[in-house]
Amino acid sequence: MTQPSTVHPDWCSPQHCELTDPNLPTDGGFHRSDPIAVNLDLLISPHGRVGAVTAWLQQAACPWPTVVFLHVAFGPDSELFLPLPQAADALSRLADLQTAVH
Repeated sequence: MTQPSTVHPDWCSPQHCELTDPNLPTDGGFHRSDPIAVNLDLLISPHGRVGAVTAWLQQAACPWPTVVFLHVAFGPDSELFLPLPQAADALSRLADLQTAVH
């Protein structure tokens, strides 16, 4: 959990932030980071090649502590939300696998 998200986090991008009203109990919007693009052209899903993947940090804007998520969008209808600590652990483990191969 993080601190109450009524103030923009350092990673929040003004161009992508969707904050509406952080004092609302629901649907106060989201803090969002700048997206990054990752080319996964070789990855194939049941719907065909994945191609470009876009990822960004996202946090609900509320007056209470909320979790920061890694939001990954691949394809028009496929999304993945991972709590940031779990995403960091998964990426670290994948990096370890890559290091073991080389």
